Amino acid sequence: MASEIIEQRYSSVEVEYTFTKSTFSKRIVPVEDRPLDIYGREIHSFLIHARLRNEYDALQFIGEKTTIRVPKVLSYSAEENKLTVERMDGISLDEVKEEDRPMAMAKTERYLKEDVLPQLRNLKSRLLGQLQGVVIPPPWLHQHEPRLDWPRRQARGAETFIYCHNDLGQQNILLDPATLEVKAVIDWEYSGFFPPNFERPLWRKPSRQFSIWIDPIQLTRMRNQLLAGKTAGSATPTLYVKANIRPRTQLLLDSFEQGVGLQRRTNHQSTPPGAAAMVVARAVVVKARVVLGFAISTRQICLGDSYCNGMVMFSGLVQSDSSKSCT
Repeated sequence: MASEIIEQRYSSVEVEYTFTKSTFSKRIVPVEDRPLDIYGREIHSFLIHARLRNEYDALQFIGEKTTIRVPKVLSYSAEENKLTVERMDGISLDEVKEEDRPMAMAKTERYLKEDVLPQLRNLKSRLLGQLQGVVIPPPWLHQHEPRLDWPRRQARGAETFIYCHNDLGQQNILLDPATLEVKAVIDWEYSGFFPPNFERPLWRKPSRQFSIWIDPIQLTRMRNQLLAGKTAGSATPTLYVKANIRPRTQLLLDSFEQGVGLQRRTNHQSTPPGAAAMVVARAVVVKARVVLGFAISTRQICLGDSYCNGMVMFSGLVQSDSSKSCT
């Protein structure tokens, strides 16, 4: 069959998205074709290859076990790091016009609560994590606890893990623009077997803002839920340390989206003058008062225990000992 004409193509730093009349494809951009960061280093996202493979597995699993409307898988190539599914035309919930939002929200709420969530709760496992055996936590939890690896553990006692989408934000719910009925639930790359409380009602808030209204105390408890109990495989160490940060790096940071000032307090020690290096902290979304610990490896910035004031998204410059590694 001849290849269809490409109607649209765009890319993030690491993923290329391609639309034809009947298909949608995700392809991981090879490292050599990606731009470098401001320090000339390669950019690597959290478990990006595992997430693509997980979406392939999840779409087939959900398609076979439930009646939830999801795109049909057409092909997957581990060599090309490419997933192709049928194209689902529609608009995402966050694209609905303001005057149509009450009706769209009501129909979405009804479909998710009466159809999607009950079916997902019926899919159960005694093992934590994704179908292929890894553990990929929800993106909002990874922001709170940026480990590179999470141990796969067994359920304790009467505990049971249910299948969660883990990213049910407005951007991942497609609607029919005429009827505003849900046409499909997309983007299953973070889905897997997790404690029932992990399926957060993210669709009730604007996309890209849901992390700022998840209570940090809840995040800490959910992090502990993943790490508690007997592991099914070899446990991995926590991949962060609190870096040495100069006392004078206590900064007043402005929120990106909320316009709220944040007084950041750092748990610090004195750093030798020659060891300091300026680095840019990645965006963090948190609320309530927290102590930030920064650590730097050759490719990433790791965040330690976090508690902050206000509902804010922020970034800032810190001085840190670049000789420290994430262990």
